[in-house]
Amino acid sequence: MKTKYFEKVENKYVFNISRIFWHIFIVVGSLAIIGGVFLYIYGILPPIKQSVKQESPPTKQVYPTAVTVTLNDLQLEESKKIVNQESQIQTSENEERPPKSVVDNTKKLEKGEKEYLMSLELLTKTLPAIGHYEYYQGNKRLYDYYKDEKYRTWVDDNNLSGRLKFAFESTSAINFIDKKCLVDSIIPELKSFPENKRIIIFNIITSNACKSVTEFTSTFHIALKASSKFPDEERIQSFESLMRFSKFNPNEGKTFIEYVNKVIEKFEIKERSKILFTMIAAHNRYFDNNIAIQTEQTNLFLSMLSNIKPELQALALSKYYQIYIVKNSSRDQTIGQIERQYKEALLQIEEKYQQDSIASEANYYLAKQAKSQLRSTALYGIAFGVGLVSLIAIILVFLSIQRSVRRIEEKITNEIIADKIPT
Repeated sequence: MKTKYFEKVENKYVFNISRIFWHIFIVVGSLAIIGGVFLYIYGILPPIKQSVKQESPPTKQVYPTAVTVTLNDLQLEESKKIVNQESQIQTSENEERPPKSVVDNTKKLEKGEKEYLMSLELLTKTLPAIGHYEYYQGNKRLYDYYKDEKYRTWVDDNNLSGRLKFAFESTSAINFIDKKCLVDSIIPELKSFPENKRIIIFNIITSNACKSVTEFTSTFHIALKASSKFPDEERIQSFESLMRFSKFNPNEGKTFIEYVNKVIEKFEIKERSKILFTMIAAHNRYFDNNIAIQTEQTNLFLSMLSNIKPELQALALSKYYQIYIVKNSSRDQTIGQIERQYKEALLQIEEKYQQDSIASEANYYLAKQAKSQLRSTALYGIAFGVGLVSLIAIILVFLSIQRSVRRIEEKITNEIIADKIPT
């Protein structure tokens, strides 16, 4: 009786409670699998990178108005003696000459070398031959007797190849295409001069080469155009002055030459050489690397040019620069302060942009790391859920087998008992 009672209790409560208990584990495992899948999918999605925008540059303060210089300030009439300022810039005798070299004539020509050699040959024909012969062992009689060129060698006194090499190195013309471009740009300019002047022009161009081939060719073209507005006897001198200025002021040289080309015709033609010398001297003294300020002052001077005698124009411009600088010294300081503040503001904006960019990159990296950890956690969750469900399934299979075995045993026992009972 008691056995039946306990079996009844076991069947009614123990197995029912156990079923609910195992179902809870199955639900937990299933939720772990589902949650892990969603977390893994979320972890696969790339994180959103925060965009960083650079602030707009601040508005630069307006420069204070310049203090004007009047014609009376120049006191030209009181100047009894005009200082004769002539620009006599010539090639120095002891100036370091470009290293002497020759064009390599290799059997296998490089790309563009054939075309370059053709241009070089044309340049050689354009320039007059300046040189002398050197004879084998110093004996001219061998050549006079045999008339064979192997007994003498032509020496180029102008060092054409050396000067070209110097120009190529100064303009970074490392391949034959760039070299040909430079040579081709020089040839037509030389042809516009008489033959006896071409060597001088060629030497001025090559000895003052700077920056890149494109920029340099553009510069000497403008310089030649500007020099054509000077008297014929001063053209070469003015051209050399402009080219030397460009060489020693590579950042502002072209802009200065363009400005000279624009305004030089406003001056008396006989005074233009003195005007150019005055402008160059004033730049070196007052306006180093600041063509904009010199242009502003020169334009103000031009407004009163019609009231100045032609022979006093160079002196007037020189005095104008001096007086203008004195009168506007406080203004120049204010402009310098404005420029410094503006540059500092730009620098702060750039620094903030760099800091924000670094912070954005760091946050993006941390987000990627978090996503990576999330994927790992999701995989662990999925593995836990699958393992838990599998374990519960195995346990339930064993319990089911045990219950089936018990029922079979009970059935067999009942049958044996029934057989023993006499009918």
